[in-house]
Amino acid sequence: MKSFLIEQLSRILHPLLYTEPTAPPLASERPNILVIKPASLGDVLMSTAFLAALRANLPHAHVTVLVTTWAKEALVGNPHCDEVIDSGTVGFPGLYGFNAYRNCVSRVREQSFTHCFVLDRSSLMSLLPRLAGIPWRAGLDSVGRGIALHVGVPCRDDRHEAELYLDVLRKVGFDVTKPHLHFRPQSSDASEVSNLLTEQGLAERRPLIAIHPGGGRNPGDELLSKRWSSSNFQALTESLGSTLKAGILLVGGPDDTPIAEVIQNGATVSMVDVTGKLTFAQLGALIQHCHLFIGNDSSPMHLAVAVGTPVIALFGPTSPQRFGPFGARSAVVRFAVDRDKESTTDELEAVLSAARKLLDSSPDCD
Repeated sequence: MKSFLIEQLSRILHPLLYTEPTAPPLASERPNILVIKPASLGDVLMSTAFLAALRANLPHAHVTVLVTTWAKEALVGNPHCDEVIDSGTVGFPGLYGFNAYRNCVSRVREQSFTHCFVLDRSSLMSLLPRLAGIPWRAGLDSVGRGIALHVGVPCRDDRHEAELYLDVLRKVGFDVTKPHLHFRPQSSDASEVSNLLTEQGLAERRPLIAIHPGGGRNPGDELLSKRWSSSNFQALTESLGSTLKAGILLVGGPDDTPIAEVIQNGATVSMVDVTGKLTFAQLGALIQHCHLFIGNDSSPMHLAVAVGTPVIALFGPTSPQRFGPFGARSAVVRFAVDRDKESTTDELEAVLSAARKLLDSSPDCD
């Protein structure tokens, strides 16, 4: 009922809030552009293909991204973004109030943006650039929630999230060629990771595989059914270590530490657990050094895609069509969320088969 009421209110308000648009970005000499993409790390990483295409079409534009504190690490070192506005919790449903939203609007208004792209389904996020006085606005229009947008793109369930963002550019006349996600670790992060691998005796290990058994947690949102079972991950690491002689790294954030400990404690093969010990940028540098990443639908999976590492993505309740790896060197394995905690032979074999194929096609593993 709440969703229905929001949709109806949005449709009523749209004509009341509409203003005549100014010239679109392609017709402007030096546009000052705001991109609104709050919320989670994975979502922001999926928007990096949009940012790259935007920069390719408008190399002289000034591009600022509004993003939550939680997710701003996804844009560290991004060459297609000139500035980041930290929105705090604004953008996470239910985690911010009127004062926080008003302050966010005021901060945006101060920067006199000429154009805005809203890569979010929330009516409040679509309303924000109108309240901030931005005279040209385009973005996602999910069931009428794109309040006061001049250009709205419907959110089709059969489109990948990254493609939906790019559809906004396509609709306003931008050229989108060979899009892909971007994350560029800094030299200092690469140096830290290089030292770590040397200390652990993994610098020259072939193949080197990053395993992410966690995920499913964001501020105000928890979906642990996105995690493949720990018993499956244990069986997987045993097979990778014994049959492929792989070097294995357990990776993830601080919330993933308990499940990583369970897997390592039950293992008979050697592995290195760096879960919760690295910054997001260092994690990107580490995954970039690996020959394969295997993990759940989560931000580290999108990070692996963004740094160019082959990916096996494990999907349970969520849709790989919408949230799968947005890249060519990848495979998706579906798992049943209602099975017991025992390891599942068919799922395990599917992951191992995909791992062999991706590693065989990688010249770095010769």
